[in-house]
Amino acid sequence: MKTNPYALLLLASTSLCSPSCKEKAAETQETVAVEEAPAEKVEKEVSPSIRAIENAHNKEGFLAKETVSFGIQVSFGGKERINGTMTLQTNSARGVLALNDGNKIYTIGEEIHYSPEMEDEKAVKFDAFTWSYFFSLPYKLSDPGTQWSEKEMKEYKGEPYAAQKLTFASGTGDTPEDWYWVFTDPEEHRIEMSTYIVTAGATKEEAEANPHTITYESYESVEGIPIAMQWRFWGWEEEKGTTDQIGEASLRHVTFAPMDEKVFAVPEGFKKLN
Repeated sequence: MKTNPYALLLLASTSLCSPSCKEKAAETQETVAVEEAPAEKVEKEVSPSIRAIENAHNKEGFLAKETVSFGIQVSFGGKERINGTMTLQTNSARGVLALNDGNKIYTIGEEIHYSPEMEDEKAVKFDAFTWSYFFSLPYKLSDPGTQWSEKEMKEYKGEPYAAQKLTFASGTGDTPEDWYWVFTDPEEHRIEMSTYIVTAGATKEEAEANPHTITYESYESVEGIPIAMQWRFWGWEEEKGTTDQIGEASLRHVTFAPMDEKVFAVPEGFKKLN
């Protein structure tokens, strides 16, 4: 419990004044207590179209779990980029990526801690948040700071999609200039693909000149929660849709488990990314 320094100052002043002074101090203390009471939490208003996507992915069931763990292998240009196991709190508070080479990356909110043998800080930062965000996207659509366009219908390669653009309020996350287009099945409301830019290490203009798309495929039900076990990454053109495939990722052994603090405990000697 944090001690309020103003409360301590008020307590000291009441011990050194007259009864009438104490009465005034008590009134002041009561006023302070009322003013410092936490504001009532206002639930974010969620549009019916976004709520439909969340329901299609059983967000309520997902968040009822405490942690999720899965193997993940990512390749780009025919070369393996990531191979390991990711464990996340379902509320995204903490995560750990344990790579098959023995290195690990821990996230605690916006903090990143990583094995001292890892030298490429840009790659560490990218890996710390990117893959977990792609996995968690269906459950983060109504997070604080998310801003959505109106739903519209688009068609690519003969397939219809319900499309909405996701942007972020200033100060949201590490790269609030990123944006996503989320494309869902018009009837089932399940996410089929998402076009995005990554502004980390680039200007918004540079990122928008090279957008990419992730397609979510091979959905499987894990304890009643649909999980896309195969992802593919593509180039993107607004008029054509997906162009050349540039990468792919596969998930394996998705499991849910109770919270275990030891899993997320950062070992001694790990570096912290500034």
